[in-house]
Amino acid sequence: MYNKKGKEHSQYKHGMAEKRPYRIWSNMKMRCNNKRDISYRYYGAKGITYCDEWHYFINFWNDMKEGYADDLQIDRIDNNGNYCKENCRWVTPKVNSNNRSHVTNYLLDGEIMNLSDISKKIGINRFTLMTRFKNGWSEEKAFTTKVNYKNKNLKNYQKTKSQKYYRS
Repeated sequence: MYNKKGKEHSQYKHGMAEKRPYRIWSNMKMRCNNKRDISYRYYGAKGITYCDEWHYFINFWNDMKEGYADDLQIDRIDNNGNYCKENCRWVTPKVNSNNRSHVTNYLLDGEIMNLSDISKKIGINRFTLMTRFKNGWSEEKAFTTKVNYKNKNLKNYQKTKSQKYYRS
């Protein structure tokens, strides 16, 4: 018996070996299994794996094709959980990046947001907010206290119409 090559290989039976979902599945397996993969330290090294059924692409695709779109990414709902149908969903890149374990979310006006989104909403630089938290400020105080631009460290800055400050 000989090894099948090219499009006769078993990976081509589903017809998706050159499609984006196949690359997503393949990259997921690399993150979990390959110690040389740059992302392994965030996945496989932490014990993140995928369910046995997803060892085969066709099973992964049957579970995840609903809701898939080319502009979406696979996301684990629980960052400490494994890749499986119950713990995965398709989300926008912004939602995916906000679901990282190092991102802190806050509640503002009944909405859960990260610091960058809050910064844009309330008009206070996110680095100012970060400094306030480092200095022990409460969320309420950090989000509601206006910035004092008369601060001596800002005396050489000029305000522009966009509320940003530039050294003159």
